[in-house]
Amino acid sequence: MSDVITTNVPQTESRRAFFLVTLFVLTIATTITYPLFGEYMSVSASYSNVIFLILGWFSTAHVATTAFFYADRDFLPHALSRPFRYIYAPLLVIGICIVVWGLTYKSASFWYPWQVYHSWLLWHYMRQNIGVSALAAQASLESRITDLERRAITASSIGAIFGAAHFGPAGPLSDQQEQIITMIGAIIYAASLLTMAYAIWKRVLSTPGQYITPVFLIAVMAFFAPTFFSNNYIAAVMGYAVAHALQYWFLISLVAAGTGRKSSYLKSLGSLIALTVAIWAIIYASRQPELWNNLAGWIAGTGFGITIAHFVIDADAWRLREKFQRNYVMSRLAPFMGMQTKGG
Repeated sequence: MSDVITTNVPQTESRRAFFLVTLFVLTIATTITYPLFGEYMSVSASYSNVIFLILGWFSTAHVATTAFFYADRDFLPHALSRPFRYIYAPLLVIGICIVVWGLTYKSASFWYPWQVYHSWLLWHYMRQNIGVSALAAQASLESRITDLERRAITASSIGAIFGAAHFGPAGPLSDQQEQIITMIGAIIYAASLLTMAYAIWKRVLSTPGQYITPVFLIAVMAFFAPTFFSNNYIAAVMGYAVAHALQYWFLISLVAAGTGRKSSYLKSLGSLIALTVAIWAIIYASRQPELWNNLAGWIAGTGFGITIAHFVIDADAWRLREKFQRNYVMSRLAPFMGMQTKGG
């Protein structure tokens, strides 16, 4: 596998700019448009919104793209070397979700698994935001993300987890208790913003001339803001859910396209598309309760289990602090980030 070396060759500037601008736009676009134009970004029995349906497909289907790692010949040996992470744990969480959803679906007890799932979902978004910020720092040839910046991004998701808890199904909490939890979330989120402001100030002060990474850091900190300024789930959460999916589509597509081998370029992208469509079809079918009658909860658990398996797999596949994953991902992304690779 190749090592990545950063360069500032003039002909790479357009690629670097494309990578950074696209990633930034995908991070903020739907996060802004969903809260502002919520009525146009939703769908009902009397109003079929094509934009909503298309973005919804990207949001759901991005989960399935994780299967690409199993089809890629460069990554598969790593996956097979960690069978618990890539085989047993995904199957285990799918099985657990099938049972838990089957037993609790549409009951008062469903509040508990939903809160676990949704908390993990927002945590998963946060982990990707740290990765996006790190990639932006590397592509822009600026200093790496600091521990303080990571902590601020992490805290923002914890605030959002508390802030979004009341959007779930009816549960054991009173309205007053939900308001208190939401307020706690808002306080944590506000503290994370102050922490990031201080971290960015330190960054700019220590290394003048850095502006791309701070812009990305501001964007990922604003990511969860709609949670506290919207009164419905679509406006509060779906905006950044779709943004997360679009980020992922962009990055995984570049990873699939960046094999460096012309003979495997189409095969790699073809595998990505085929696996995505197949697994998305399973998830989509699992979310059509009218098809399954009394089995609806059990089938729904399958779809949610696949989503959580995606969390489990991604937590390792994109763990760029480990050498193999860092070399694998960066060697694939390097051509699109205005970098070069050297054989290794």
